[in-house]
Amino acid sequence: MHGILGVYELNRVEQIRDVFLWAYERSSARYLAVRQSLGAPDVFRMRHRAALKRVAGDLVRSPMDQKSAAAYIAAWAVRHIDETERARFIEAAETDLLGPQEGQLRALSGSSWRVRVWQHVWERRLGGKAEARRPSR
Repeated sequence: MHGILGVYELNRVEQIRDVFLWAYERSSARYLAVRQSLGAPDVFRMRHRAALKRVAGDLVRSPMDQKSAAAYIAAWAVRHIDETERARFIEAAETDLLGPQEGQLRALSGSSWRVRVWQHVWERRLGGKAEARRPSR
């Protein structure tokens, strides 16, 4: 408040400048702490984000068991992903299917009933093994 009053009443900016610098330094320190706690972004996933979403959406909309899904992912990757990145893409896509949240799947497929059908097919083919099941919310 003193800084604002100084600007309006005395046409002096020193106090408001000091407040701005203090707030800027504090914000920068917080940003740095958050950035370090998150780690570096995964450039590969960022580059292939749309493709990974498309493959996961395709699999949820056309429910497949784990074996069929792995074959679909591999075939899709052969057609769309460069050979040098193909193995990593397949691994990322398969990993995404093992641990997604229901909300993410609903966003990919467009409806809750498709997610439930996919879960039923996926879990039935796994034989109900607890370690291979998707985590519940």
